[in-house]
Amino acid sequence: MKEKELKKFLQELLAMEFFTVNSDFSKKDLEGEIVYRYLLLSMLLLDTRVCPEFADKEFFTLSISQYDTKISENYSYQQANILKSAICYLSDAFWEKRSYIQKNAIPVLIYLADMAEDAGVQPEAFRLWWEQICAVFYDS
Repeated sequence: MKEKELKKFLQELLAMEFFTVNSDFSKKDLEGEIVYRYLLLSMLLLDTRVCPEFADKEFFTLSISQYDTKISENYSYQQANILKSAICYLSDAFWEKRSYIQKNAIPVLIYLADMAEDAGVQPEAFRLWWEQICAVFYDS
């Protein structure tokens, strides 16, 4: 994808229900840079699974801005499809606003959604699993 096409694609993703309705982002967050940075971190995590150049060692040394620069002309349609599929999966799993979908959990949640989808886990089963995890942290 070229840079303009990638930016448009990311804007479309950020307009999806998972970000605008289901997660804990405020309207101010959605209009600002913060949600974009969370999406970039999600992309970086996913790329550790599909791109050899983002092996564990490089993952830990890259900053978000370095990653953003690195992918600006090199983000493949395969990577885009994986990302979009994971976010659609989460939209299906979390079909109403959930206060426990904290901003800082979004990158890991997207990464885990990709893994769950690949393993054939139904979105509702994934949501129930996530709720159990959150219950341990928020109820203790």
